[in-house]
Amino acid sequence: KRKPRSLSPPQRRAEIRRHAVPFGKWLKSGQGTRWREAASKIIRKTLGPRRIGRLTRDEVEDVVNQLNCMNSYAINRSKFLNPENNNLLDIRKAWENLLYGTEPLEVRMTNCKRSLRNFGRSSIQELVGFFDPKHYPLRNANANAGLRYFGYNVKVH
Repeated sequence: KRKPRSLSPPQRRAEIRRHAVPFGKWLKSGQGTRWREAASKIIRKTLGPRRIGRLTRDEVEDVVNQLNCMNSYAINRSKFLNPENNNLLDIRKAWENLLYGTEPLEVRMTNCKRSLRNFGRSSIQELVGFFDPKHYPLRNANANAGLRYFGYNVKVH
């Protein structure tokens, strides 16, 4: 929630260079990509256009278990999955509209957030990023904080 750091373009480049080597080593280790690729595959398969309208509770839980933000704060996962908070039909409809709707993505993201309890911005951004990684980056509150650290004024939707 902090404002981005005020960095000049040369300062920003210097900061990025300073972190590039350790990041490259981490990336080459595969620690950051293997689970993302696996999670993306599970989410794309489970939420395919022919399946999303028939999701089961177990499949919803499988999808939610792929989201980093839902594993960071397990209480949010429990609250979201509680049928008293979100019924299966509402989850199906919200996710189907989010991933396949025709309105602008920002509108669909807002509608999803309003429709589901305990499925917030980070969850929505991660779901979209995992589902369509070629078009959308995998973002959540941690990624947004990293971008602000490097001085980018990202809009947190």
